[in-house]
Amino acid sequence: MTRQSARPLVDRGDIVAIPVEHPLSHTATCHLIRSQGRRFTPAAEHLWKVLASSMQSQSAGKR
Repeated sequence: MTRQSARPLVDRGDIVAIPVEHPLSHTATCHLIRSQGRRFTPAAEHLWKVLASSMQSQSAGKR
């Protein structure tokens, strides 16, 4: 889990964060890919927009 996604669980004491010291854990990336021309259901379209917005705001915060 990422630090951001685990934070609520760590704050509640449900889990304990153990850092992973491996190059891949510091360079992992995520890509959001969609087939051109594919129409989503309204729910899938909303999820797409939420995910894209979240990824853009996280990316902007790292700069």
